[in-house]
Amino acid sequence: MSEAIQWPGGDFTLQQAADLNPSIPQAALRKQLADAIAAKTILQTKKGDGKIKGQFLVVKPAGAADAPVA
Repeated sequence: MSEAIQWPGGDFTLQQAADLNPSIPQAALRKQLADAIAAKTILQTKKGDGKIKGQFLVVKPAGAADAPVA
C-alpha cells in the first residue's frame, strides 16, 4: 500500500497530517513520515514528548526536481 500522503502546509503535527489523510492508517502515516525525514524532504522542527506534540515541516515537495529552474 503506497497511497500518496498529502502533507499540511507550514509547520504541522502528526495529528494534523492524520486529519488531512483520514483513509490512511496512522501506522502507515508514521512510516512514510519517518521515510520522508530520512530522505530529508521533511524536517522535524520541534521535538515532541508526552505533553508537547512534535512539529514537522515539508522542505522539499515529493517529486520536485533537483535541477535549478532556469
